[in-house]
Amino acid sequence: MKVIRFILIIGFVFQSIHAQAPKQYNVKGTAYYKSNILIEEAEVILMDTTEKVISRTKTSKKLLKRFGGGKFTFSNIKPGHYKIRIITEEEVNINHRFEVKNKSINVGRLYPFKEFPKYVQTDYPSTNLFKMRRFSTEPTPGDSINIRHIIVDLNGIA
Repeated sequence: MKVIRFILIIGFVFQSIHAQAPKQYNVKGTAYYKSNILIEEAEVILMDTTEKVISRTKTSKKLLKRFGGGKFTFSNIKPGHYKIRIITEEEVNINHRFEVKNKSINVGRLYPFKEFPKYVQTDYPSTNLFKMRRFSTEPTPGDSINIRHIIVDLNGIA
């Protein structure tokens, strides 16, 4: 009887310890160049918000230099805010922030930068709305130091 009671007490203790342990999740994703080419064998660093390194891994290799690759996975991640940094040999760095709440997360496709906004030409107001008084370029008699200020317009006239 004492043995059964002892086993039950030990079982309840282990169950309560296991219930109090924080849940841990997985984070996975894929790294791409801007041209939609997978980045293979790049270093992937998982950091917290203070940039303390939590874990490191590498992106997967391509199969037959053609299929797959670029994937990474971090296991046993506690809930919280994190940052992923992907460093390649070509110095194309990728930074991505995310939050792990109550389930495993797939950060999806990560690209090195956002596409640069397209430049739209519009009619801008004229920039020559003010007039400046021109300085004389003739030497002043009696100057021991002859200082000349010359303003040159864009058309080359001084």
